[in-house]
Amino acid sequence: MSFFEDSFISILNMSITASYAAIAIIIARLMVKKAPKVFSYVLWSVLLFRLICPFSFSSAFSLLGLIQSTQVGSSSTQ
Repeated sequence: MSFFEDSFISILNMSITASYAAIAIIIARLMVKKAPKVFSYVLWSVLLFRLICPFSFSSAFSLLGLIQSTQVGSSSTQ
């Protein structure tokens, strides 16, 4: 793949991960509505930090890793 394709896929994966985090934050805020506003600010600051600093961790429990491994497995069998 070219540099631009790799960059696009990397940015797309980070965006998908950030959207998962945003959904998790929204669900957490709905479950603890009585929590102080500081709790909400801390949660959203974690997401903001994730968006500003584009790095990622590898994990065996990653949803994106699961999706990518099934795509690799299906493309290798063809």
